Amino acid sequence: MGYWENTTYLAHADASAVAAAIAELFAQEGMARVARPVERDYVHYDPMQYATALQNNLWGVAVFPGSNGWTVIKTAPLELLGERAPGKNCMRLLQLADRLGAAGFQVNVYDSAPLPLVETDGHGRCLLSGYRGVSDGDPLDFHGEQLMEDRLDVRFDYLPRSRTSRPTRPRCTKDAA
Repeated sequence: MGYWENTTYLAHADASAVAAAIAELFAQEGMARVARPVERDYVHYDPMQYATALQNNLWGVAVFPGSNGWTVIKTAPLELLGERAPGKNCMRLLQLADRLGAAGFQVNVYDSAPLPLVETDGHGRCLLSGYRGVSDGDPLDFHGEQLMEDRLDVRFDYLPRSRTSRPTRPRCTKDAA
């Protein structure tokens, strides 16, 4: 296996508050926080690495303080926060960022393959850039969110905030309820 990097970063200085918000968000999906399970045996195809949240009955999350007011989140399944919860019209990352009022982003790198970047302003809006590998199906689909051909080059538009260029169109929307 080569290099994989799947990390979410939130512009929120309190890692404990972020962890609590994640636990609340996941509880709404019927997931319960449990003690760390015993170490599992290695298997060639591990759903915690390769499958989606709905194909797993165990999710792993590590939350820890980053630098300069950021919190770092690692998950298994790897794109857990990039997926939508059943019945929701936006990804878990937007729900979490909106709940905390924090901007953030998720980056997913697989070997030398293309990568999707999800960026949110913490107010229900997000922008996506990049694309997925062809073996993942539609390279312009990221868990139900449409990646745009005019945004194939990975770039930040919300972070860091620029006074001269602010995107005006939302790419994702938060739930109406």
